[in-house]
Amino acid sequence: MQQTRIGASDVQEFIVTDKSLTPVVLTMWDQFVNNEVSLIVDKIDSMPIILGTCLKVVSYKGISLTTKASSFFALNPDIPEAVDLANWLIEHKEEVLNLLVTNDPDLSLASSSMQPSPQTASPIAIISQPTEKLPRYWAKARVQITKLNQQFWYMACSSCHKNTVAEFNQPFQCLFCKKDVSAKPRKECAIWPMLVSFKQRNISSFV
Repeated sequence: MQQTRIGASDVQEFIVTDKSLTPVVLTMWDQFVNNEVSLIVDKIDSMPIILGTCLKVVSYKGISLTTKASSFFALNPDIPEAVDLANWLIEHKEEVLNLLVTNDPDLSLASSSMQPSPQTASPIAIISQPTEKLPRYWAKARVQITKLNQQFWYMACSSCHKNTVAEFNQPFQCLFCKKDVSAKPRKECAIWPMLVSFKQRNISSFV
């Protein structure tokens, strides 16, 4: 149970991952706690494959996921992608278990990849593989903010700086660092860089 600006809410967190072995926190709220969470808990020892749609992606020091009213979940769906992931899990179960039992304090968010050395850096124009096939990559760029009508801050835990729905100076217990803290604003701005490599596409991100 967590106190929000509209009252008390039920909340449950899970650590999820995929073939990249990148841990991501999935936070389920209210009606999902009463329904989907119980189904997941019943099967959690078997590490079920979870299909989730219409999730909110939170970008801060990595990626975390949280439910919206329109979110939908299916356990072990009968689709090729889920079957492929289940087969992969059979071969890599020990790696996944080691990932989930780690005491790394940053487990709650997907971490960034290690920055490459200058000797391994290459211009985007000569990348030989489409970016969609790369799990992650670094880009050296210069940012100019042109959209000024945005909120340049977010409300965060005063200890670990994770996002919170608590109001300014409101005391609460953080779900991430488990400390009794208060809500404090932190700097943030949204940027929309254009990546040019084989084809153009927009990438939403936060700094």
